[in-house]
Amino acid sequence: MARRSAVVASFAMVLAAGALGIAGAAGPVVASGVVRSDEKVEVKSKQAVPIARLAVSEGAFVKKGELLVEMSNGPQRAQVEAAKADVARAEAALAEAELIVRTTTREFERNRSVADLITEKELTVSRDAMEKAIAARETKRHDLLHARAELGVMQANLDDTVIRAPFDGVVSRIHLRVGATPKGSEQSVLDFQSLEHLYVEVAVPLPYLRAMEQGTPIAVVVEDEHTTIKTTVSGTIRYVYPEIDTALRMFRMKIAVPAQELRVLPGMLAKVTIPPARAR
Repeated sequence: MARRSAVVASFAMVLAAGALGIAGAAGPVVASGVVRSDEKVEVKSKQAVPIARLAVSEGAFVKKGELLVEMSNGPQRAQVEAAKADVARAEAALAEAELIVRTTTREFERNRSVADLITEKELTVSRDAMEKAIAARETKRHDLLHARAELGVMQANLDDTVIRAPFDGVVSRIHLRVGATPKGSEQSVLDFQSLEHLYVEVAVPLPYLRAMEQGTPIAVVVEDEHTTIKTTVSGTIRYVYPEIDTALRMFRMKIAVPAQELRVLPGMLAKVTIPPARAR
């Protein structure tokens, strides 16, 4: 609790330092914040079915697209297989219909070429057979489109039971184990976050606003109170919020920080040294 209160206390410290700007220049000031990840998600199941498999463990590093969780999906797999069989039958039926169209078309063209040697009725019968075959082919083509659409729906239902990593990252916490059933889409199965896009968000006195530009290097010390894990890194200003806190007369900005081979982690406390602001 004492460590966290340092973040709040830093607001008062930087506010007091901002008073130096009255004379036209403000000296360096230290602001505190917490390391956070730009990419952090709560992985949830779209279907309220039991967990069949956890493909990862806490702390595991996973590449984008790799399997995280597989939910119970026996019925969905069966539906996909049945839909694939329907597509195969529809494809075969369409192929047969195409063959009949080619055959009846050739017959009609042959009869038309010798119309003076056959009766009008024979020519009409061959024309009707061709047109009937063409209509049947269109029906089979529609059936195939419908079967493929059904397969798409069944495949999507199956895909909803297989959860994959949305980006490269680490499994930070697992909430449910194999056999458990999530309570709807509100309950998380696990937490997943990237360690490649970290930042510290701090509040800075208003006199420093014009001096803070995207890409400006900023000194950052992580976990300064613990010598065993204390880490100093060079951060850069990523974003300055286009709004001012009217009560505190401060603005906020994000400072990108490198992970430094996992020495900087989300949740760590960080002290950020803001360079002097000069009057312009």
